[in-house]
Amino acid sequence: KITVAMVTVILLQGSYECSCDPGYELTTRERYINNVIHNTTKKTYCKAKGLMKMILSVDEDEPRFLVSDDVRPNDFDTIDYSGDFNMREKKIIDFDFDVRKKMVFFCATDGIHKVTNDKEIFRRKLWSGRLYSDLSTLFDTKVILDEIACESIVVDWVNDLIYWTSNANTIEVVDYTGEKRRSIIWKDLERPRAIDVDPEEGLLFWTDWGSNAHIGRANMDGSNMKKLVSNDPGKDAQIKWPNTIAIDRPNKNIYWMDSHLRDIECMNYTAGTRYSISSTPSLLGHAWRLRVFEDRIYWTDITYPAKTLSVNKFTGGDSIKHYVPKNAGMMNLRLFHEVLQPLSKNRCKNMDCSYLCLPKPISEGGAQCACPTGHELLYNNKTCTASKTISKLSLSETAYSILSLSLS
Repeated sequence: KITVAMVTVILLQGSYECSCDPGYELTTRERYINNVIHNTTKKTYCKAKGLMKMILSVDEDEPRFLVSDDVRPNDFDTIDYSGDFNMREKKIIDFDFDVRKKMVFFCATDGIHKVTNDKEIFRRKLWSGRLYSDLSTLFDTKVILDEIACESIVVDWVNDLIYWTSNANTIEVVDYTGEKRRSIIWKDLERPRAIDVDPEEGLLFWTDWGSNAHIGRANMDGSNMKKLVSNDPGKDAQIKWPNTIAIDRPNKNIYWMDSHLRDIECMNYTAGTRYSISSTPSLLGHAWRLRVFEDRIYWTDITYPAKTLSVNKFTGGDSIKHYVPKNAGMMNLRLFHEVLQPLSKNRCKNMDCSYLCLPKPISEGGAQCACPTGHELLYNNKTCTASKTISKLSLSETAYSILSLSLS
């Protein structure tokens, strides 16, 4: 029994048969040659049921989303938020969805993209039309968190959490209400950039493009931090500007793009063999966002602002360019389909934590209660209480520190 992509190949005596993961159906293989789809006759390919939607946020004077699907990839509908008072004159830094709860979260700032803590995380009910067929009421955008330094965000749709990388050199988490927040990683980070999570596995992945560039992995409570890819002293740089990251959950692989080395690479969750997928100069410039769906990798690139690009995730071939309206500016990218957020058991449901519950691998307990800064868990590992002392709080990239802090 061998799993390849979403296909499970069951070896039989003298033959074989194929089956698919939930949410996929067995069909003939599609190949793209000169931007034209060609089908084979044998059903060995698992295709997600229903349409995949490509969503782009556009960096213009007013916030807009562009929506297309995999049947009409170059035909974009426009969703305009300029009439929403809370979104006027905002620049969207990054966004993500909870597909089943029909919610969108985005980090935005006033004016140009700035490396400051003037950003906010918004929550909004999703629109209808090209995303949903029902004409549900549109709810006003709500600010759930402000004065943060957000660089990239990702939704944990199982446990109702939002994770983000911060320009303050931390990785943080907050619940959907914005009321329960915690910094989970703050050591050995210099310029954390892209982020992704696998709630079923309880794992968090990120890129850091500082002077000690690396691909990192940790449990989703911040524990067991590890650098999967980094540079060895005295050797040529193996990683330089890892600007994007994306998870291929069915295969337990991670993909990233290095905007200095100009390549797309891949390895599994456990830091096994590292593969170069593509290093085609005409396709790879300065990548902005990277996503994976079925057997393809999609990304946006600052060098090519009028298009999104995609290649086969195994070979780097079969390149396709999806053209978007001109003058769209820098674009964030998400792919919208239920199989990208598979149903999974909420291991926090019965934890009875007084503040936050954060997932982690089942082999390490499955979940962990967590407290806000300045608090600690009592002996029952569920209830938070104020710490009696905090001996030292280091400030990011400075020579100063707070030696003591009164919690009163």
